[in-house]
Amino acid sequence: MATTVVTIQEVYRPMMRFRLRIIIAIIGSIVGYSVAICLGAVYHNLSTAVFAGVSGVLATICLIVHWKATNTLAGGSYQLEHPGRLTVLSVVGATFGAIGVIGIVAFIAVAAYLGQGLQPHDNGYYLTSIWCFMTAKWGISMLLYCRQYRRVFFTERRPETEHLI
Repeated sequence: MATTVVTIQEVYRPMMRFRLRIIIAIIGSIVGYSVAICLGAVYHNLSTAVFAGVSGVLATICLIVHWKATNTLAGGSYQLEHPGRLTVLSVVGATFGAIGVIGIVAFIAVAAYLGQGLQPHDNGYYLTSIWCFMTAKWGISMLLYCRQYRRVFFTERRPETEHLI
């Protein structure tokens, strides 16, 4: 009889990926909310503050999804109750990803047309395009991770999908 040897890396690698995803989402949430408050209150750049706030909200939603997936994978209570919720979050992520990409192009075009420099106050459209990129990044991340978790946790576990975790 052949015995199967399981190494520590095989056991902890998926959990380390989840922890890294959670840490990145926490940092994204904190930075998004901080920039929204700073640019909205201090510099009165409301378009940038709105996209930074939306980016922070999307990062927080990604954080919650990762947290629930970690609890589900760790064998705790079944946190991801229904695949329909992940489908809705996938659609929300795709929508905000598209809004972010459209915003990047639109704000760069407007800033170039107006001949703006990189200014944080009033209507700094280049900074707004950067936060449109961050919004698109978190929206697309939410789309991809929700699709991945739906596929891994709500379909029959197949050996070819184990590496997706």
